[in-house]
Amino acid sequence: MSSGPQREALPTARHEVCRFIGRADEFRRIVELLRRGQSVAITGQAGVGKSRLAREIARALDRHVQVQWVTATGSARGIALGAFSAWVPSDGADPVLVVQRVISALLMAETGAPVVVVIDDAHLLDDTSAFVAYQLVHRNLARVLMTIRADETLPASIADLLRDRSIDRLELAPLAEEYSANLAAEVLGAPVNTPSAQRIWRLTKGNALLMIHLLDQERESGRLRRDDTCWRWDGQLSISPSLRDLIGRQMGDLRPEIADVVDLLAVAEPLPLRVLRELVNGEAVEECEQAGLVVVASDGAAVSLAHPLYGEVRRAHAGNARLRRLRGMVVGTLPGLGNRDVLRRAVLSLDSDLEPDPDEMLKAAEIAQWHVDGPLALRLLHVAVQHGAGWRAKVALAYQLADMGRAEVVAVLADLESEELPEEGQIILAFIHAVTAAILGDTRLAEQITDEASRRFPQPEARPVFSAVRAFLEMSSGEAKAVAFADVTLKSGTTGYPAAFAWLAKVAILGENGRVSAMNAAAEQFSATFQRSVSTASARYFVTTHHQWGLELAGCIAQAHQMVEELADSAESRYAQLMLDLSAARVAFAQGYAADTARRLAQALADAEPGFERRVAYTFRGILVAAAAISGDCETAARVLKVTEASRHPVTAFFDPQVFLARAWLLACEGAVTPAVEEARAGAAFAARRGQFAQEVVCLQVATRLGDTSAGARLAELAKTVEGPRVHAAAIHAQALRSKDFAGLIKASDQYADMGDMLSAVDAAAQASTLAWSKGLTGSALTASARARELAKPLGPIHTPAFTAMSVPPVLTGREREVAMLVAQGLSNREIADRLVMSVRTVEGHVLRASNKCGVRDRSDLGQIMRGEME
Repeated sequence: MSSGPQREALPTARHEVCRFIGRADEFRRIVELLRRGQSVAITGQAGVGKSRLAREIARALDRHVQVQWVTATGSARGIALGAFSAWVPSDGADPVLVVQRVISALLMAETGAPVVVVIDDAHLLDDTSAFVAYQLVHRNLARVLMTIRADETLPASIADLLRDRSIDRLELAPLAEEYSANLAAEVLGAPVNTPSAQRIWRLTKGNALLMIHLLDQERESGRLRRDDTCWRWDGQLSISPSLRDLIGRQMGDLRPEIADVVDLLAVAEPLPLRVLRELVNGEAVEECEQAGLVVVASDGAAVSLAHPLYGEVRRAHAGNARLRRLRGMVVGTLPGLGNRDVLRRAVLSLDSDLEPDPDEMLKAAEIAQWHVDGPLALRLLHVAVQHGAGWRAKVALAYQLADMGRAEVVAVLADLESEELPEEGQIILAFIHAVTAAILGDTRLAEQITDEASRRFPQPEARPVFSAVRAFLEMSSGEAKAVAFADVTLKSGTTGYPAAFAWLAKVAILGENGRVSAMNAAAEQFSATFQRSVSTASARYFVTTHHQWGLELAGCIAQAHQMVEELADSAESRYAQLMLDLSAARVAFAQGYAADTARRLAQALADAEPGFERRVAYTFRGILVAAAAISGDCETAARVLKVTEASRHPVTAFFDPQVFLARAWLLACEGAVTPAVEEARAGAAFAARRGQFAQEVVCLQVATRLGDTSAGARLAELAKTVEGPRVHAAAIHAQALRSKDFAGLIKASDQYADMGDMLSAVDAAAQASTLAWSKGLTGSALTASARARELAKPLGPIHTPAFTAMSVPPVLTGREREVAMLVAQGLSNREIADRLVMSVRTVEGHVLRASNKCGVRDRSDLGQIMRGEME
């Protein structure tokens, strides 16, 4: 018998790498090791994908080598050579000869190709089969790929191979979160929305087998549902028998003492080791840790279950009475008076056999509000009200419902109306009535309530409260006088909800006015005033996002980005994470990453709850339209624009100028540049009438990027009062474009790049290149073009008119280029005439002249030239 098969190069099977989600690196490494003649052991926890990886590697190698697949099982473990029974001769030879003949049979390739022996679940091999595996590896007879489950007792021969490093060992970790979402999308055939993907990963910890079981179960139950864009998982997880059996096999049989430890953690993890030992036998905790059921922190501060699904299985098994009793036991032992301890005790009390303490429920609700966890705050407030916490709890409940846009607030307010409230309560009730009307979309009713309340409560202490409502309403429309109303409230020393609304209005309008220094100072004062206030905590997210928006408008993009990063540290609730995702996407758009912005905003808005949608989503959908259009997805942009225009909310009317820009970008990227310029200028005029000068600057800047040469004088005027680098860069840009100043356009590009607006920098450089071509300055044109392309590289697809025109023959006039671009999109002469408001004959003339200048015969060739499809 040969001493071993000839060593030949094995394939890299690069075409197979795409089959793996999060395993491409391991795939390449193992194939490379086998190619070099080495053997490999894939180790890892049950369900992480060891067998699947081995199967895919075997499939990739199958055409180049002889693959012998061996499966070890528990049932065959008691039989000598049970795993190799297919190769055992039937003549009952001497055991030593049998082993030799099994090895010979394994190595006998039908085609003379090299042999790779794959042994799945090698930890289940009987001793004789393990000896065969040892001989194959130790004597270098074949390349062996085996899978081994971690924490299993190994046959001595396999343990020897690992110990003396005769075989390369690769530990297969669970999938990372991003790959977990990709696997879910592959299994389901469509993406899973972010909250659902995060929940799936938290429960399965990247274990592929558990994830597939979970997805199949939840899809069959109807809790995992698909809409137009993605899959969503709603409702409580219900453990199916198959999933329970799978987890149960991992946990093993639990004695009563062990079950007590696991069940206590199932209802209240993590718990300090000291607390857990007060509730159960300390030796049981140690036994659980040794068995891999729990994880104990090195300092003993936290004991948690080793896997989230252990808790799910135990909660499904234990029964409600036992779980309620266990929660009650934990409540009495939780230490400390910190906010997190108060919140944990309250949440556990809700589902325990203890009587709720209304005061503690109210305090816990305020803490939940601080973490911007609206659903939990609502639940706690409902319990507080039901157990007699008083009118202040009802006020807090009404405010929370209003803040979340819930219509149930009307019933709570009606209930408050029927109570005999002190005068303070009546004033606050009128305030919340007015704010609720505004948040629910009826600003006229809000004004009526405010006017009536002002007459009903003429005393000095009431005036600042209702002035806060007026500030909020003026801010919603972008009106500058909101600041004066806000100052009435803030200078009076009023606290609580009215002060929070006043600060919100002041910060927002100062940003809209372009008064950056005053906005920053107001935001700092707000933070100092409300850093310890839990009852108005959600206001800090709105103040922060308006502050960021003001910085973006001014061109202080690095500061806005820094604020998003700082906010990430406190984004613990789903709502806070959603606001963070939206703010981060908006900053990405300010930086010029249009395609990335469109993707992130579409995902975040898909994750938003319906109550959030109308009130806040309006301010982000307009940016989504612009981002999608700029990145070339005009179909999505047009669809979202219709939704945006139909979902305008009075409370977010300050964003109206950006919707003008959304329409402008869609028109421009469809090729209708002249109407796009008109739309951008209309947005600027609209903003100017309201005093939204920072937004006016942005609208005029976009008009300039689209080729308008008339904005320079107005921008120079605005530069005298509007703060921030944007207005100065835009003024230089507009003046240079009007005077056909190549150096001025490059200077504007530099200033845009310095402030972080890379897409504006690209457009200014592209316009410089086009200008240089028109003047016959070939060197300058090529230099500016190279600059534009270099700046554009990291931004993704760009379809702005300036960047597109840079690649278009420079002999065309602006109007000829515009018509030619619409021809390239397949529009007829009639459709072009309708879009550009000109006669069909005029369009025909432009098409003819453009075709002649480009040296093509007809509109079809002209369209190809414009699309870059012809040399």
